[in-house]
Amino acid sequence: MTVAHSRHAAFPLAMVLALLMTACAPAATGPAASPSAGDSPRKGGTFVGVVTGDPQTGNRDTNTDLNTFYAFSPVFSSLVRVDATRTASPELAESWTISPDEKTYTFKLRKNAKFHDGSPVTSADVKFTAEEVAGKYQAQAISIFKNVERIDTPDDYTVVFVLKQPVAIFQLALGQQVMVILPKKIYQGSDPRTNAANNAPIGSGPFKFKEWVKGDHITLVRNDDYYIPGLPYLDQVIYRIIPDAGSRTVAFQKGDIDFLPGQYVAREQAKDLASVPGVQIDDHSGPPGQELMFFNLTKKPLDDVKVRTAIVMALDQKAFVERAFFGSGAKVATSHIEIDLGAYHSPSVKFPAFDVAKANQALDDAGYKKGSDGIRFKLRIMYSPGNDSDRRSAELVRDQMVAVGISVQSTPLDQAVIAKQVFTDADFDLFNASVTSNNDPELGKSRHYVSGTIGASYGNGSRYRNAEVDQLFAQGAATSNVDRRKDAYWKVQEILAKDLPTFPLVDYNNIDHARPEVRGFGATPLGFPYHRMDNVWRTK
Repeated sequence: MTVAHSRHAAFPLAMVLALLMTACAPAATGPAASPSAGDSPRKGGTFVGVVTGDPQTGNRDTNTDLNTFYAFSPVFSSLVRVDATRTASPELAESWTISPDEKTYTFKLRKNAKFHDGSPVTSADVKFTAEEVAGKYQAQAISIFKNVERIDTPDDYTVVFVLKQPVAIFQLALGQQVMVILPKKIYQGSDPRTNAANNAPIGSGPFKFKEWVKGDHITLVRNDDYYIPGLPYLDQVIYRIIPDAGSRTVAFQKGDIDFLPGQYVAREQAKDLASVPGVQIDDHSGPPGQELMFFNLTKKPLDDVKVRTAIVMALDQKAFVERAFFGSGAKVATSHIEIDLGAYHSPSVKFPAFDVAKANQALDDAGYKKGSDGIRFKLRIMYSPGNDSDRRSAELVRDQMVAVGISVQSTPLDQAVIAKQVFTDADFDLFNASVTSNNDPELGKSRHYVSGTIGASYGNGSRYRNAEVDQLFAQGAATSNVDRRKDAYWKVQEILAKDLPTFPLVDYNNIDHARPEVRGFGATPLGFPYHRMDNVWRTK
């Protein structure tokens, strides 16, 4: 027997409960989720957003670069859309059924959905995207889709996922935060990471790609053949490329951009942004995240856990909260899973305590004595300069390492090359990044620690391998029972706190700012990078 899902389908109850317990922070309602009396959507106008640099690619399914997600999410569609209640609602799939054992998902596709080149979206496109693109190259998808036994396409508008075992958040993985559907005929027979279409992406979403002027802007225009009647409202969406955080703040104050996402805000300038007349502020935008420092375990001396432990002991996390995040939406991280993930965060995990004297002794004991110049060894820490908190965190690591005789060079790395240099080539020592939890350990955390995501963009950058951790994450993904998932993730946190392939410096929430004339944000609890923009409109 199957459970039928209508056009307003939601997760099975067990999944809903699991997801709700995962997120103790309030669901993001968005800055304009409750328009004032008399407000009603109107057609027309241009929305101007911002990214911090050129996206790594126009292909959402080969990386998790923030600029790629933000600038190109409106171009694409997914099987389902995750709505503000953290349930799956129809997107390309108009209905679906789930078998009682939660191992077979059968989706019926809309027959009116077309790619921007006019070709229909079919089950063959879904199967190809899942098997040959997202399942191979997208870090979040890799760890989830490994549980797919096969994908059947009995006809052009039916696609069936048969799982090896139940996956608690499988429907979420078919939503906009993980996989968008690509046209098979364009990508088949090519490397999807280098296909020319990545520079002018073709999807089936509410907006079509128009132009990408490197270093300046990306323009999308309304898709008049969008499969949802009456949408989108806007004529076009422009993303300006502004690397400097201060310049982004000024642009927002002047009205040159309409929306400033939390991860693109210099937090010491939050008061300046809040003073804009009529500004709409969402102080819990999307899921919680962490400022995460990756150790490259393939490089000496960072392959030695004693050295990694000593480095952690030399880092004062409170300073990162106060000086990198200015206390705004941030707190000291106490484990590798955010406090705001509720039941899945272990309160019993203990990181090595901040103690410079013990850190120095530990480095001596590990065989790394100070030289005549007071230096034990040299490291490079890399970061994306477009994220002000990443930059400040990297600089704090550099400054705090002086006390233990480690010379650290703080090196900005353009967002467009991070995927290759850090995650593919492992050409780094330390790497600092703001990473999202996606409100679930399987969606946001496992990708950084399971061996199957080594080499994937924003995957397991440390190249950490631990068979027990792989198994525990698999156990957590295979059940919707909160207690069983909690047990697996608590054990993972105990292991990671000892092995320290990464070190979470700060837990944070994003704080988004929208101009008063913008409406329609808040349709997703996942935050701005996944917004389709079809519900966004302007009051003038």
